[in-house]
Amino acid sequence: MTKLVFTVDVDRDVAWPINGSHVGGSKHHFEPSFESSQKGFFALLELVNELSVPTTFFFEAATAKRIGPVWLGHEVACHGFDHEDFTGKKTGRPLPAVKRRVILQKAKTELEELFESRVYGFRAPYLHWDVALLEMLGQNGFAYDSSVVAGELEKPPLPELFLPSWRDQNAKALSGYLWPLMEGKRAVEDYVLAVKQAVSQNEPYVVLATHSWHTHASVEKGVLSEGQANRNVGRVRELLDAFLGLDGLEFVLGKEAVQAKL
Repeated sequence: MTKLVFTVDVDRDVAWPINGSHVGGSKHHFEPSFESSQKGFFALLELVNELSVPTTFFFEAATAKRIGPVWLGHEVACHGFDHEDFTGKKTGRPLPAVKRRVILQKAKTELEELFESRVYGFRAPYLHWDVALLEMLGQNGFAYDSSVVAGELEKPPLPELFLPSWRDQNAKALSGYLWPLMEGKRAVEDYVLAVKQAVSQNEPYVVLATHSWHTHASVEKGVLSEGQANRNVGRVRELLDAFLGLDGLEFVLGKEAVQAKL
């Protein structure tokens, strides 16, 4: 039985690195914006509850604080505090070990207090990680990570929920992130075929990921109209519907898929 893990990164709108700053910005706004993310979060939460799809929400702590305490009923995981580029890959400002530790501990503590739920998982903003960061996660109470694309790291220092890297029928690259789907550049069927192939190959799990803001905002167009947002939510619904009841596949939480030592 292949486990399907549906994950949502709940962070600032169209999170974008700022040169020289460890705090992330929003591509289409002068200051970090959270409105589209908040709207998208509640739309996706309503959807997964309606479909009874267990979901792992990777919260940026700053965004979670703006959403406020809600009864989630799903897994709460961590996506940094202010969408930090821990490695400095895009900002040119790598965070020193002491600063990394402070951010991880602060984000984890605030999420656990806000949602009254233990945080086990972590996903690095921008998927920018290094081995030192992964090692630090295990030293600070995290049970697993989900920042690494399959094939990038042979022996992770703690349980890893790898993100998939596929090739479609035309040999074009396809990842588990739904960016191209939400931007209208991929069809639902592309992801359905990839997951079905994983099931046929008896893969232990498959991860699909999206962002809360991506229902209500676009990387290329900025804030979307209500009609456009509804269409994006409909795309996610169509995708999840395609997997419900599929033989050999079951939805699970991230912490269940990696069988972390909880």
